[in-house]
Amino acid sequence: MNSVRASVTVPVDPDTAFRVFTDEIDAWYVRGRHSWVDPARAVGIRFQEE
Repeated sequence: MNSVRASVTVPVDPDTAFRVFTDEIDAWYVRGRHSWVDPARAVGIRFQEE
């Protein structure tokens, strides 16, 4: 499986950062089929708190 991983450090606890990131996703994320290679094969996007 191919995946992309990114990280950023913010001055809040992990639970708050994840909640703000996911609660406000519609303010910055452009919905649609996204893929580096073939958008027709894109099946979804997942955000995972680690």
